[in-house]
Order: sequence, then C-alpha cells, then structure tokens
Amino acid sequence: MTDMRGPYAPAALFIALSGVLHLVALPFGAWEAFGLIFVAIAVFYAALAWGLVQGWRWVAWLAFFCMLIGGIGAFSETFARIPAWPHWAILLADASAAVLLFRALWWPAHTV
Repeated sequence: MTDMRGPYAPAALFIALSGVLHLVALPFGAWEAFGLIFVAIAVFYAALAWGLVQGWRWVAWLAFFCMLIGGIGAFSETFARIPAWPHWAILLADASAAVLLFRALWWPAHTV
C-alpha cells in the first residue's frame, strides 16, 4: 500500500490536479493550439505524482522544476486564450505544487 503521509504527498495531489486540469482544458480551446500535448502533459504529471507518493527525492526535484516551467507556460496562455480560467486553474495548481515542493526540499525535517 502507498503511504500518502510522505513529505511529497501534498505536492503530489496538486500535480495530479494539474494533470486533470490539463484534460479539462481540452474542450475549452486547447485542441486548437496544443492538441495531444496536453494529454501527454497529463500523463507525465500522473507519473510525477506517482513518483512523489513513492517518496523519491529525485522525482521531487524534477517535479519542482517542471512545475516552475508549467506555471510559466500556463501564465503565458492566460492572456492568449478565451476562456482563460482553465489556464488560471492550472497556474494555481502548479504554483501550489512548486511551493510545497520547495518547502519539502529545502526546509529541514522536524525531528522529535
């Protein structure tokens, strides 16, 4: 069974949410510009989330930088697409995951 109490589990939830939001954005105009790239991103984010739930630190580093890049991409699309709300939602999910990963990677663990 997978332990969802690891240091990267909260970020994994936001990354999985971002992957789902990429699929939700398809009917709102993402087919025109990106098409199946959004589907590939959703599958990649699912793999990242799975690796984070497993507690793999190298996946956390990879996911952190992917969330930064993905957030920049989502932000750039908010002004180019109508409606923009799917991209804002993706941006919020990516930024939340990046903040949680930053905290998990750079702050020392609490020892009792």
